[in-house]
Order: sequence, then structure tokens, then C-alpha cells
Amino acid sequence: MQKKLKVGFCLFFISVYILFAATYAEEPEKVKVVFKSLKGPLSFIGQNFISVVYKKDKDKAKEYEMVFFIEDNTRISHFKALDELNENDIVKVEYAEISRGTYTRRIAKRISLLRKGKTSLYLKGFKE
Repeated sequence: MQKKLKVGFCLFFISVYILFAATYAEEPEKVKVVFKSLKGPLSFIGQNFISVVYKKDKDKAKEYEMVFFIEDNTRISHFKALDELNENDIVKVEYAEISRGTYTRRIAKRISLLRKGKTSLYLKGFKE
């Protein structure tokens, strides 16, 4: 009788463990890839990324920017190298937005120069 009782308790605890393990098991995070494009003035050029202004709030004197990572397979058009770009140049960036949970990364697939921007007053007349 005691042997049957021990086996019954063991089976009960094993079934409860399996039930809770299945209920609280983490689902793998889904990766979502969306292709988009953005036009705007270039605000910063780094070694492997660029930043583009997508919204200006004149009332609060704020600019909102997006950062795009540049990879080896990123295409460029209407210019030959990233060194030719300057701040305030108007560019169009076609990019892939990769989301995994709360993490989002934007990778530039093509960067096109639409027009050269106006030179900043600070840099006007500056010669190296």
C-alpha cells in the first residue's frame, strides 16, 4: 500500500512539474524585418553609421534623428564615397528595420544623395 502511495505521489509531482514547465517555458523571440525609406538632412557621419534628421520641432527647438548602420554591402548612389557627404546634405536612405522583442536595429541598404546641403555659417570661410 505504501509503495503504491509513493508511486502515486511521484507521478503527481512529475505531472505538476511538467504542467508548470510547459506553461512558463519561454517562447523564442520572433525576428521582424521591415524595409522602409527616409529622406532628410544628414546630421552626423561616423565610421560605420550615419544619422539623419527626420523631424524638427521649432517650438521646442529639437531635432529628432535616426541612426543607420552601414555594412559592406550598402549601396551608394550619386556619390562615390561616404567622405564626399557633409552635414546638411539631403539624402534618401533605404533601410531594413530588424526588430527582436524590444531591440530594433536599422541597417542602411542604399544611400542616395538628393542634393548638397547649405554650408553652416560656422564653417563658411573656414580653410584648413
